[in-house]
Amino acid sequence: MPVTQVGYLALRTAHLDEWCTLLLDVVGAQLRDEGEDGTLYFRFDDRHHRLSLRPADEEGVDAMGFEVATAAELEALSARLAAGGVAVTEAAPEDCALRGVDRMIRFADPDGWPLEVYVHSLIDESGFHAARGVKGFNMGRLGLGHLVWCCPNVHASAKFYQDVLGFKLSDYIRWDGADATFLHCNPRHHSLALMNECFGMKSGVLHHIMIEVADLDDVGRAYDIVQQRKVPLVMTLGRHSNDHMTSFYFKTPSGFAIEYGWGGLLIDDETWDVKSYGSPKIWGHDLVTEAQP
Repeated sequence: MPVTQVGYLALRTAHLDEWCTLLLDVVGAQLRDEGEDGTLYFRFDDRHHRLSLRPADEEGVDAMGFEVATAAELEALSARLAAGGVAVTEAAPEDCALRGVDRMIRFADPDGWPLEVYVHSLIDESGFHAARGVKGFNMGRLGLGHLVWCCPNVHASAKFYQDVLGFKLSDYIRWDGADATFLHCNPRHHSLALMNECFGMKSGVLHHIMIEVADLDDVGRAYDIVQQRKVPLVMTLGRHSNDHMTSFYFKTPSGFAIEYGWGGLLIDDETWDVKSYGSPKIWGHDLVTEAQP
């Protein structure tokens, strides 16, 4: 399996101060440092960073970073992409340094999302210190969390991530005209979920990222903080049908949502059975407001 985790997400935003407040006071991330161009880097575990925010005049995704285990796998993936007609560039050393990785290639997926695949992410031995009293984040070998967006052709897009990047199928959820495919690249139930255009959601816009904490009480405390501070709630507290995550969703300054959760299933590929579900929830997760701008 070439890709082993979603390692980081690089965003650009015109709302840097609001993002910083949200990540520190609600999410509990650690502000690592500020780059020369004003980019802010946030830690959640022992990695150099998992999320970066570059000041800009608009909201958008600069890169989704995927990790592979060895330089040989990075080279093999680069060759496979080129053979399939995908334009691939090798990142300059200074760009790798900004991401905290040894080597990195860049290319776009079939829907135009900017992807970076890297090897050897920098480990920061200084120790992670949460900005508020969370017990920790479930990342490490499982990666940042998961990413969800809509595609014009969800099955063609899912095929690219499976056939080219080595993701495996977790399951499907189909309800009320929505068609979602869930993919994993490590034991986390899914690191990607791809959906058709539905419920007014359009392609080319990130729907949400999931951040998983190590303790259920930290989900409840964050839920209280979001409501006390009147952060726009997207979906109420609930539990998902397929990965059993207990979570809620709130809106970020960039318009998409953060799913903040605990208790997601882990997959053992030797015993896992792919299923199709008719609802995304067991309970809760009532829609409050739309996630996209």
